[in-house]
Amino acid sequence: MTVWSLFNPTQFSIARIPRFRWNSSVAIRVAPLSIVYMCIIIFNPLFLQHVEVTTYHFSHSLSIAFSLIFSFYMLQIEHSGSVNSACVVIMLGLCVCSMGSLNFSVAGAFYAVAWPAVVSIYGIYLKKTLTALKNDVWALIQYNTILSLATLTPLVILSGELKSVLNEVWFLDETVLL
Repeated sequence: MTVWSLFNPTQFSIARIPRFRWNSSVAIRVAPLSIVYMCIIIFNPLFLQHVEVTTYHFSHSLSIAFSLIFSFYMLQIEHSGSVNSACVVIMLGLCVCSMGSLNFSVAGAFYAVAWPAVVSIYGIYLKKTLTALKNDVWALIQYNTILSLATLTPLVILSGELKSVLNEVWFLDETVLL
């Protein structure tokens, strides 16, 4: 999208992508959101790998509880007692479900709590960042994409995943192109 914005799309396009201009102050505002976004990308496969199927849905439900907790502490938004009690029931369900599992692991429990927490924090930071950018969604998307790519690319190279990506991504395979 950022590259496309440099070509000045025609007036007949469905969505007009504004021309991208780098602004360091905007990048600094978007940086915390990009870090949380990268945590989501990193935690999601680990979550899926370590969490049992029985815990999966309860763990997703935890993102609601974490959203309420983080919105209270970070945005000072108060919620009703019935909403808070429903979240307590969700958390108790996760605990009962996880402990009743035959293959309970500490890593699974960690990722079952960490991933929904990161997803909830992402929602909070998304709201705060959009407010700071005067609800300019295009600027948010462009800066978040650039910052995430700039940070994730060295992580992929340093972790040794680049060889795996080049070998397993179907559109990078030369036999598909023939």
